[in-house]
Amino acid sequence: MAGRGRGKAEEIDVVIGDYIAHSSLLCTDTATNYKKFAAAKNRKHEIINPNQNQRVKKGNSTYNTLITSTIA
Repeated sequence: MAGRGRGKAEEIDVVIGDYIAHSSLLCTDTATNYKKFAAAKNRKHEIINPNQNQRVKKGNSTYNTLITSTIA
């Protein structure tokens, strides 16, 4: 996927889909491919702003959190 721009939701699923527990909260940037991936996998999704050094929003400490801004 490197060098081809943003991966599609289906490509993200191939790479990390089996590694995200159902109880996890997927935290990503604003790319819509992650939103589609989370919806397809029936996973909770929250948008963060890595440009503001934001990693996890207040109140989400009870979730297993995967932090990613790009899939390379």
